Amino acid sequence: MSSNQNNLRPPKWIDRFLEWYLPDHLLEDVQGDLQEVFYKQANEIGAEKAKRAYVVTAIQYIRPYFFKRRTRHSSHLKPQYIDMIWNNFIIAFRNFRKNKVHASINTLGMAIAVTSILLIFLYVQHELTYDQFHNKINRIVVIGEQSKATDEPYTRSVYPALPELLKTYPAIENGSRVFDNQWSWISAGDKDFEEQITFVDTGFFEVFSFPLLKGDGPIALTDLSSVILSKEMAHKLFGEADPMGQTVRFDNGKQLVVRGILAPVPANSSIEPKVIVPIAILPDFAPWIKEAGDWYNSFTMAFLLLNPATNARQLEAQLPDFVTKYFAEAARGRILRLLPFEGFHKKQSDNSTYVYGLTCVAIFLLLVACINFTNLSIATSLSRIREVAIRKVIGSTRRGIIFGFITEACLISILALGIGILLTHILLPVLNGLLDMRLQVDIWGNPLLIIFLLSLSIGIGLLAGIYPALFFSALKPVNALKGKTASGPGNVRVRDGLVVIQFVIAVFLVTGTLLVFDQIQFMKSADLRFDRENVLVADLNLGYKDAKAATSQINFILNELASNPQIAHYSTSQNIPGRYWQNYNSFLPPGWTKEPVSLRQATVDAGYLPTYGIKLLEGRNFSASITSDTLQSVIINRAAMQAFGWKTAVGKIIRTNGSNKDWQIVGVIDDFHYQSLQGTVEPLIHFFSGPAQITGNNFLSIKVKPQDAASLLSYLRKEWKQIPSRKEFSHYFVDEEFNKQYERVERSLSLITFFTIVTILIACAGVFALTSLSTHLRSKEVGVRKVLGANIISIVSLFFKDFVKLVLLANLIAWPLVYYAIQLWLQNFAYPTSISVWIFGVSSVVTILIALLTISFQTIKAALANPVKALRNE
Repeated sequence: MSSNQNNLRPPKWIDRFLEWYLPDHLLEDVQGDLQEVFYKQANEIGAEKAKRAYVVTAIQYIRPYFFKRRTRHSSHLKPQYIDMIWNNFIIAFRNFRKNKVHASINTLGMAIAVTSILLIFLYVQHELTYDQFHNKINRIVVIGEQSKATDEPYTRSVYPALPELLKTYPAIENGSRVFDNQWSWISAGDKDFEEQITFVDTGFFEVFSFPLLKGDGPIALTDLSSVILSKEMAHKLFGEADPMGQTVRFDNGKQLVVRGILAPVPANSSIEPKVIVPIAILPDFAPWIKEAGDWYNSFTMAFLLLNPATNARQLEAQLPDFVTKYFAEAARGRILRLLPFEGFHKKQSDNSTYVYGLTCVAIFLLLVACINFTNLSIATSLSRIREVAIRKVIGSTRRGIIFGFITEACLISILALGIGILLTHILLPVLNGLLDMRLQVDIWGNPLLIIFLLSLSIGIGLLAGIYPALFFSALKPVNALKGKTASGPGNVRVRDGLVVIQFVIAVFLVTGTLLVFDQIQFMKSADLRFDRENVLVADLNLGYKDAKAATSQINFILNELASNPQIAHYSTSQNIPGRYWQNYNSFLPPGWTKEPVSLRQATVDAGYLPTYGIKLLEGRNFSASITSDTLQSVIINRAAMQAFGWKTAVGKIIRTNGSNKDWQIVGVIDDFHYQSLQGTVEPLIHFFSGPAQITGNNFLSIKVKPQDAASLLSYLRKEWKQIPSRKEFSHYFVDEEFNKQYERVERSLSLITFFTIVTILIACAGVFALTSLSTHLRSKEVGVRKVLGANIISIVSLFFKDFVKLVLLANLIAWPLVYYAIQLWLQNFAYPTSISVWIFGVSSVVTILIALLTISFQTIKAALANPVKALRNE
């Protein structure tokens, strides 16, 4: 064979398959013929095609003829081996019947662990496979804009950028802008619904894999009078009637014709369109686009589909020239980044910490369940050592005994898997409700889940069964027939080590849970620098059918509130604490030569600061009696003043970048926490909203005494019924609503707490079993001590002492681990709590008490036993 042929070989995996499948007397001839043809084809048609032909030809040998001949000649499945496997299953079932309690505890503990692991797997898979249903996901990038002052790119871009990019760079195959920050009332007949509208370009369906049940997406988007509805939205508007060709109305008076029905979108999609409209008519829905849709303001997401041969980094290196050529002068300092769409969801939601955390919990559960199985198996050794001895005497090898015990472990694992799948189906709706998700157990439609379940079942069987198998197979027949177990120092150390590992995990989870709870309580009780108590908020955005009449009626209500002595303050505003939209703009003073300062902006009235008790550091509040406040006055927070580098700000002039419109700063407020404490207080600017702009605001905030809240609500409900609107009156209290920002962290805490309890229960079952074994092995020692005068307390403390040592050792090992893990987790918070030492003390006390309660029944039972029964066996 030439040197080229030495380097050129058929695929190894198919050769191994042939070696396994074909009988020995046929293998040499078949493989020789195949390889001869392979080398000939490699020279004629190329190596890759020859390899594919080799695989196809080899697969053709999968026929019943060869299988029968294989089983006839192969020694791998001789009848005695099949009999041995069957015999192991029979013995396993007999042992289950004989030791019903231990077998039930083992199987149930494993099933609970499998259920928990499976639930975690479904969540983790859901998060890690976000957007993977898009066929071209590895070629999709999203444009991010980054300023020189920031480390992270902002996944929004200027409105006109994408069309010019498509014209300028042939490396971009297609693209689409996506703007989904617009809500509208959409009507058909007498049905009326408020829905989020997704505006996209004609290339949307070329970039993303969103199939249509009816219609043609690209064609529909070229027609500016068309709309594409989701299946759910179409059913809401038209019921069972065919929606195609029907007309829908929007609250701006626009009428569009339904040209497509979108198939249901997977739950793990970053983009979930319900109503798709061509982006070319976006100015009809958002008139501000006509001014803001320039080369400065960034508010649309832009997705690019790169050509297969395009290198994203090389294309990104060419974009500075594009910025210089097209962007507004004030925006030419920005850097355009091409961010992989595969990481888009992770960047938007930042769930990675919880994904990794729950993955660790799943691994912990698996370890604890396997250790629990091992401990229970060792605890039953007293009833099985003679069985092992007899099997050895009649000729069973150590390998056969090991195989038998692993078969038994795998059988329990399979039973636990079946129960676990059933429990998962039962508990999944609860998990979905807790996480507000749509997870499903679709075993046959999820190949990865099938692989995971098989791997989990086999892995648990091997991991849990290996030590008991080695333990029993090492017994000497003579000692075993006498009833002596391998209870030497080595085996005791192994059992103690397993207990320590279980409690290290338990301590880690208990301490971690307490520390997470402490951080949540710290955020909920921290000084927010505003008064959130007893502030009732009514929703003003109710979809009024007559804005003019609604404004008049709401002004009447406000006048009534102003004359009510029970109402201290009230305010109408675009935002409230806990609900400040991500609405940013860049500002700079006249003559400013540095980077413009990005400020979060909102609109409030004169009652906002007193209603929420926000401290005014300098200057004055807005006033409805000062006409110029509506046109040119703003209030900023301390963070904004510091961002400009000022020590005082009142009287200074600022402008939006690229505009000549002057705004005078009339006041500076304290850095109150208008968002959760997970982030820092960002620079903020407030504009003034006068009485004529009420219906443009979203919230009515009223400072009310607790005893007057019920009567006030009754009055508001009655008055609001007189305003024709599409939505019912709704309200809430600010303190409750503000804390909803921590719901995700609290849901994670609930999950961790649940799995911590499951872990502890499983660990306790194993400790209980080992206590049973320990009390039996030391029964004669206990008998002697009682004869010599030992009381019950001293005997119980004898057992307690050993387990307390193990639990304390577990605490010492777990503490630095959990401290490091929590320090990493706290880095996600701008205002982390200090790690309290008392929490470690509490977790130690809790785990010690759990251990003592677990072993107390068996130890007290041993201490109360008649010493004569233990000593008469000598």
